[in-house]
Amino acid sequence: MIMTKLKASGNLGPSVLKALIDAKEFDVTVVSRPESKATFPPGVKVVKSDYSIQSFESVFRGQDAVVSTVGNDAFEKQQQIVEAAIRAGVKRFIPSEFGIDTTKSEVQNYLPVVMASKRKFVEFLESKEKEGLSWTAIGSGAFLDWGLKHEFLGFDLKTRKATLWDDGKTHFTATTLDQIGLAVSRVLQKPSETANRYLYVSSVRTSQREILDTIEKVTGDKWTVENVNTNAKVKELKERLNQGDYSVVLDLIAAAIIALPLGDLTTKSSLDNKLLGLEQVDLNTVVKQVV
Repeated sequence: MIMTKLKASGNLGPSVLKALIDAKEFDVTVVSRPESKATFPPGVKVVKSDYSIQSFESVFRGQDAVVSTVGNDAFEKQQQIVEAAIRAGVKRFIPSEFGIDTTKSEVQNYLPVVMASKRKFVEFLESKEKEGLSWTAIGSGAFLDWGLKHEFLGFDLKTRKATLWDDGKTHFTATTLDQIGLAVSRVLQKPSETANRYLYVSSVRTSQREILDTIEKVTGDKWTVENVNTNAKVKELKERLNQGDYSVVLDLIAAAIIALPLGDLTTKSSLDNKLLGLEQVDLNTVVKQVV
């Protein structure tokens, strides 16, 4: 299969690229901006693009699939990317939909500025099925290893401080970056079984409290703990967002996944791990790798 990868740098991009290369079934082209200084493994074709629809159409010609891991700064460009993909004859599009389940109305209503727009984009993809483009969206919950490294899950590895939403016992699902990469690769290896579907994957079902217990066991240190009232904190963050402070968006997403009953993908009838050949991972092993 010949495929194009949009943005192979960033948080998730390298893991997706690695999985595609390791599969040894794909001829991979990476699209990056002209100013990008990112480097890529040998054998990967790199094409610079100004992210115009004309540029994308040219790059996509002859490609079977397009995988997007663009960040929020380029998310609105995805409709143009899809239009270019259709013109170029691309058969499958995987959007930058990784994370919380945006099919839930509660998620869309909780943070419309991000979640509702993501849902609308999937609806846009659905409308393009009649034009010959298939799609697959992947819900992965929190990024487990990334979330531990970058305090998204509430753990400051440098200061040994944990910030728990309420008592930290709310369960949520999370997936490692490597397993998300594998999910993308397996989707492309099973095109008929994964076409025009929202798939759900998970490496672990856990809680902040369980992660803290595991971290303290692995490090041998007793951590400082601060408990945050979820309702009060979310109210404060939303007030700041309404005043134009978009720096709080990531914290609001963290609250939705970790503290509210919105981040547990096991509430779905079933995860798609079996379909994609993904096994649950050992939390203790992941924590050891990160800390």
